Amino acid sequence: MLLLDAGNLLFKPESTATVQERITASTIAEIYGQLPYGAVAVGPYDLPAGIDFLRETTGAKGFPWLSANVVDDDGLPVFEPFRKISKNGLTIGVIGLTGPGSVLPGRIQIVDWNLALPPLLQTLSPSCDLIIVLSSLAEEENRRLMEAHPAVDILISADRRLGNVHPKIVRNTLTAQVVSQGKYLGKLDIDWQKDRPWSRDFSQESASLQEQLALINRRIQRTEIQQQKNGTQERIRLLREQREQVVARLAAINSQQDLLAQDPESLNTFSNSFIALSRNQPESRDANEALAAMQQEIARSYVDGQHRDDSSSSCGQSKQKWQNY
Repeated sequence: MLLLDAGNLLFKPESTATVQERITASTIAEIYGQLPYGAVAVGPYDLPAGIDFLRETTGAKGFPWLSANVVDDDGLPVFEPFRKISKNGLTIGVIGLTGPGSVLPGRIQIVDWNLALPPLLQTLSPSCDLIIVLSSLAEEENRRLMEAHPAVDILISADRRLGNVHPKIVRNTLTAQVVSQGKYLGKLDIDWQKDRPWSRDFSQESASLQEQLALINRRIQRTEIQQQKNGTQERIRLLREQREQVVARLAAINSQQDLLAQDPESLNTFSNSFIALSRNQPESRDANEALAAMQQEIARSYVDGQHRDDSSSSCGQSKQKWQNY
């Protein structure tokens, strides 16, 4: 098993990194540090308190933060840009990409992923059996990335606008996402061999294309009848082009299905599930101790200068969130 996360763990989108929010973020990081993560990408909502806070909070545990595009004024990555991980006889290259959204201190900046990613793919592709990108980019940017870089085999996203996203294939890349705040664990099982394409269930697309084809044929028939009256040659030409495209796509689907039927081992396969993590999950003693310490520290911070009655509300929300995790 390889445990990965695409980031945006520590703060909410509207966070201003108050004392209480920093305490909560530290506790989240501590709990994550107790789990055997292979890699975690730095998301924009992990950065509101700054780079130093992130390093101080997780550095002692050697937390596996990755980001290829958070760089200093010399253009050098502030975090480890990638990791090579060996699992089940495979060498897996994991790259972290950080989406925009944080105001960073000093001369630290988030550069365009399209500058940071290509050199890493050139470096990793010859020596890795599988390349995974952990990305907090927006959905549209992730699609651009997958269309432009088929060397990426799997992309795990952290777009907070989306919830659980079932695996889908974009060009040559399998992509998926799990809803934020630790409410679900996404499990992806793959049967993988380098240089084989992903297989997929084409039944839905095939049925949709068959409906489109029937609709186009009806439109062509009606237009040919109308042509006898008022001349609609251009419309018929466009409809026939659409029909050719649909027929070509159906032929490609049938070819892939025939290939899989003849040689099931010629394609990489996958299955997935989303596991709801409820408050009935077995509790961790270390996690409970961390939560209790967080509550005490938040309460003390309120005593130092803020109202105590807000404290109980903040603590209760944090505890519920991480029991669910």
